Amino acid sequence: MTMAGNSAGLGRVFLLGVGLGGLVAGAGVWWFEGGLPVGALGSPSYIQDDALPVTLRRGEVGDALLGVARSVFDGGPPVEADVLGTLPVHPVTVCAYEAPRAPTCRRVETGPTLAAVVASAAQAARAAGGQGPRLSVDVEVLDTQVDWAEPGHRKRDPGVWGYRAGGAVLPPSHVLTSTVYGGGEEDKSFRGDVLRSELARRMPSEERVADITALPLHRFRTVSWVEDGSGGSLHVFRVHGFERPSVAVDVLARRAAWAADHLASTVGPDGRVRYLFDVPKGVERPGYNMLRHGGTTYSLLQAYQRFEHEPWLRAAEGAIGFLLSNSRRDVRHGPFGGGEVLWVNESRHIKLGGAGLALVMMTQHMQATGSDEHLEDARAYARFLVSQQLETGEFVYFANQTPGGPPRDRTSAYYPGEALLGLAQLYALDPDPLWLDTATRGADWLIDVRDAGKGPKQLANDHWLMIALSHLVKHTDDPRYVTHSLALADAVAYQADRNRHKVATHPDYFGGYYDPPRSTPAATRGEGLVAVLDTCAMVDRECPEVLQMLRETVTHELWSQYTPATCWWMPRPGAVVGGFSGGIMDLDLRNDFTQHNLSSVLGTERHLRGGVLPGGPLWSFALQDTFEPSDTAGMDELLQPLRSIRGSHKWDAVEPVGIGVDGDTEPPRHP
Repeated sequence: MTMAGNSAGLGRVFLLGVGLGGLVAGAGVWWFEGGLPVGALGSPSYIQDDALPVTLRRGEVGDALLGVARSVFDGGPPVEADVLGTLPVHPVTVCAYEAPRAPTCRRVETGPTLAAVVASAAQAARAAGGQGPRLSVDVEVLDTQVDWAEPGHRKRDPGVWGYRAGGAVLPPSHVLTSTVYGGGEEDKSFRGDVLRSELARRMPSEERVADITALPLHRFRTVSWVEDGSGGSLHVFRVHGFERPSVAVDVLARRAAWAADHLASTVGPDGRVRYLFDVPKGVERPGYNMLRHGGTTYSLLQAYQRFEHEPWLRAAEGAIGFLLSNSRRDVRHGPFGGGEVLWVNESRHIKLGGAGLALVMMTQHMQATGSDEHLEDARAYARFLVSQQLETGEFVYFANQTPGGPPRDRTSAYYPGEALLGLAQLYALDPDPLWLDTATRGADWLIDVRDAGKGPKQLANDHWLMIALSHLVKHTDDPRYVTHSLALADAVAYQADRNRHKVATHPDYFGGYYDPPRSTPAATRGEGLVAVLDTCAMVDRECPEVLQMLRETVTHELWSQYTPATCWWMPRPGAVVGGFSGGIMDLDLRNDFTQHNLSSVLGTERHLRGGVLPGGPLWSFALQDTFEPSDTAGMDELLQPLRSIRGSHKWDAVEPVGIGVDGDTEPPRHP
């Protein structure tokens, strides 16, 4: 696609369509800034982002658009908005949101000025019964008529294009939140039935028709603004902020605290962590995963170590109790030892990663608190790992529940790294050579056998191994562990490069991995890169390219966090705020989504602050004893934006608070 434009003043912008679909004449024409007509774009084409009107993205324009809508919606006259007076008229949709009600939206196509169009749309939404603690304004900048049978959807489109038929309008963000593109982690298929039913439901009563497909269907792009809940405006893309998130250290600290408090709020009185949550529907989904329970508790303890916020420790200790209650003891032996062991009881076979992450969780508790309360349990989990190591150094991935029974013939890419990290962390606290010997044998097998001869294109993103290697470098000074850490970082760099060219048409692909990108692949790579920087520091090696890649990766991660400003559309924002979704197109929550992002953000903040924060292989009890987190005194202020939406949670005090995780009152419960 060729673009031309940008002259003085408002900047004229137009598109010349070539290649995939081109320009569709007569299907719909809107006027961009500078007065040049823009024909509708063919639906197969992706648009260069800088071809859309830049002036409509200015903060003062967003403030003015929402100011006009708010004044009218609250029953007053339109406020003066001189900044809008010089802008061309565009069709506008105003939506009003009040959880848990569905939003009320009304579209107005034209008027004497852009401000007048906004005012008319706001008045129509108000007259339709909209109740609006939060308002959004979508200004249409490109439109094309499409076929109901093939409306031009592509895999990168969810939340980018809106649809309309008659007076029914589905703004771009609503296409995503209404699951027109399926739902859940993997299903992103376009669902025409949902599109038809959503538009039919949104049709104003005076315009209802028997068959909505008898009306022309239009597909459109917008510049979108929403009230941020604190008196300001937020330029949105899909359901997150348009601008790239900041990775300044104070921002990272705030985002980490929000994520940790969200996780704590999801820990039940029995220690079970809420696993799956359907954000658009506002309901918890069935299912559980004990490995992710252990990993989630580990990240919550990392946050406690950083901030020393006691409610998070109480929640984490409740979660530890739940994992122990779902673990089993027996006696097992392997070529290198064993004895009385502990393993996590979750499925027909015993997952190596269950004991691995349980050990990571236990050792993190010891590091954060200095307590040896769980030392014997940690040793028992470690003995299970020892008992599962073969003479080659490889582990059994899925052991039989009956000692000596045949294992399941299956492998897992991440289980060995989880086991190695737990063993290496235990060795730092309990220097039994058995723990270190088992870890080094396992690491040597991964490097010399599993990963042997593989370059950046073939190496998997084994973030747990990257973290474990940083600890093994501390204990052994083995240069092979440094070399393999850097090789794994090169593999991450190769994967990062694959999305760079897509940023011009989809700005939120920046720093992401896969197509479409997801938050957890970015977060796990962020965790791994944090560990590679730890390894570089221990061998006095400058690794600026790793730090830059980490910055970009974390930038992408932060787009997937539900902040107080980005919860305007959901039915139960209190159950969601602070958590990380599955990605920019996957709105649901799972506890490990937040876990990995929290760990990555904490590690990034630590490196950007210059190593004065807890975490990493060189941190010690002595350092923790003298550490005084600068943010502790201000935790109430740091968490106030979350509490204004959710209220307190059950772990905020030993005494019951009587408020649920989503702000609904519930019977008082003692943690």
